[in-house]
Amino acid sequence: MEDLGRCSQHKTVYLEELRHPQLQLMFPISVMIETDGGTVFASHITTEMYGYGDTESEAVEDLRLGLIDLYEDLFKNSHRLGPLPQQWWTYLQAIIQPVKILP
Repeated sequence: MEDLGRCSQHKTVYLEELRHPQLQLMFPISVMIETDGGTVFASHITTEMYGYGDTESEAVEDLRLGLIDLYEDLFKNSHRLGPLPQQWWTYLQAIIQPVKILP
């Protein structure tokens, strides 16, 4: 029997920036927000990444940091990725651009 006191809520928001000095999003990406009990989850379907926290802001921040970590890990290992990580890497290269730092 379903617990009626634990009602899940869903909505979509858009992550517009990574707030990283060397990486920038080319365009906003959709993020699914789900509240379950007292925890908020932010997920990005294409990369299968998620973040969580007590608030929507905390969950999105956790996801943002996770996406940066994923990008950096895949960048370092791009020469030896399996099929699924290669798909993620191809996608991330399309949506994230390294920032050129001027001398």
